[in-house]
Amino acid sequence: RQAVALPMTYSDQNASPSSDPGTRILSTFGGATMLFDGGGYRAELSASRVDLGAAEGKKVARIGDRVHVMSGSSTGLWPIVEGSSKVFAAD
Repeated sequence: RQAVALPMTYSDQNASPSSDPGTRILSTFGGATMLFDGGGYRAELSASRVDLGAAEGKKVARIGDRVHVMSGSSTGLWPIVEGSSKVFAAD
């Protein structure tokens, strides 16, 4: 079977994933969602796992996560206190 996908074609049988006029849902599949805000200033990916750049990358640390400093006078486990102003991660 073949089909044609028509983007942004919603109806009573195929409702829009968001009623917010400032949000553009690009795709939903299972439990995953990709959306952009109306101005294009924010993109959001929601899934059980998100790989940035390529598959099987290293884990991303966030503010509050602890890192192991292995040398110098600060040896031990210390929390991360600063992060990127452009990339944010939910737990």
